[in-house]
Formats: sequence, structure tokens, C-alpha cells
Amino acid sequence: MMRLWCIRGSGTLFAALLGTTACGDVVGPGPEVELEVTLSQALVVPGENVTISIAVFNPGEHDVSLGDRCPPLGFRVIDEDGRRVGPAFNWESSFVCLGEVINTVPAGESIVYAFLWSPYVDYGSSNTPLPPGMYRIYAGFAGEPLRPPFSDRVAIQVDAIPR
Repeated sequence: MMRLWCIRGSGTLFAALLGTTACGDVVGPGPEVELEVTLSQALVVPGENVTISIAVFNPGEHDVSLGDRCPPLGFRVIDEDGRRVGPAFNWESSFVCLGEVINTVPAGESIVYAFLWSPYVDYGSSNTPLPPGMYRIYAGFAGEPLRPPFSDRVAIQVDAIPR
């Protein structure tokens, strides 16, 4: 399994290694792949980062291209009422990846993309902490709105900032 670390900071998403790959449009591969979200922790407070890993599994017999976008995936955070609370609208469009980005998933294998996120309303454009509560995170192919296939929704508990 290959792991590509993506870290957002100062309006940019960085991936390991050197060089630059521009972000382009992605055409989702459709039902040929399966997405799974895992979190580094299930409880977080604003100001702490959680790593959101999105595994792309190719169960088929042929390699699948995820397109040339860097990264080809995105995630959304929704509240208990199903409203999107993050990340900011069109957040993925500001990403720049450094280094070779491999967006082809070999047959029977997975690629994992990892993002850092902190529980703020419209993370990436706001400093307003999310209110304490239970939220759900899911992944899909980058764009507004996300494109299928989608992952299952994973729960995360946001606690209040300690005083």
C-alpha cells in the first residue's frame, strides 16, 4: 500500500517529495473503485489536527486512473442535521502538490491520501470553532459537489475548547 501525505497550510496542500504537479480537472473512475475513510482519532477539539486518510481500493483486474487532479479526492464534514460545515467551499481547488503524485491504482491494490483537518466552520477560510457535537466525515472525488463513488460516513466527536 502506498501512502501520499497531503498537508494543507497557508492556502496550499503539500505532498511529499519535490517538484510540482498542477491541479487539473478530474473525471471520477465511477464504481470501479471503493473509498474508505479512517481517522487518526475519533475525538478532537478545535486547534487540534486529525488526520483523515482516504483509501482508494481497486478490486478490479485492471489498473484504474483517478485523473490528473492533485489530489483527486476530497472530503466533507456534515453536522447532525446533514448540513455541510466544512471544509470551505471549493477548498480543494487551492491545492498544489509537490513531488510525483501517483493517481493510478493498480489492480487489487490501494492508494491512501491523507489530509490534516481541524474542526473549524468552513475550515480553510474561517477561525470559528465547530460547536461541540457529533459530526460525520465522508469522501468522494474532488469538486463542488463531491462526485461518486462515496465512502461510508465516519463519526467524529468534537469537544469544546478547554478554558
